[in-house]
Amino acid sequence: MSVSIEQIVSYAETLGMPEELLPDLAVVVVEQLPAQLMSIAEALASGDVTQVMKTSHTYKGSVATFTDTRIWEVAKAIEFGARQNVSIPELKQVYAELPALHDEFLRLMEALVSRGS
Repeated sequence: MSVSIEQIVSYAETLGMPEELLPDLAVVVVEQLPAQLMSIAEALASGDVTQVMKTSHTYKGSVATFTDTRIWEVAKAIEFGARQNVSIPELKQVYAELPALHDEFLRLMEALVSRGS
């Protein structure tokens, strides 16, 4: 992923979001994103395509506040794959990339939270 805080600030500016709001928003993401990732994994494990679609949509929206890079693209691919009734094994293949991207993104969000402290 390799996104910097500066890139996040720049992206936020394109969305019309003030930089000073980013640390507070990052706090929410740090609190909620792990559970969202787990919900996607659980939905995939249970074979619930509808839940995969819903949870990946929520995850994608959380990430979209900060970036439209690979992590967002993977979440979008999972959501749209579920909408198109792509098989669970294929969705799992797409998902396989997400945990590592997630961990890197969370570290960046934690740095952003610290920056606001």
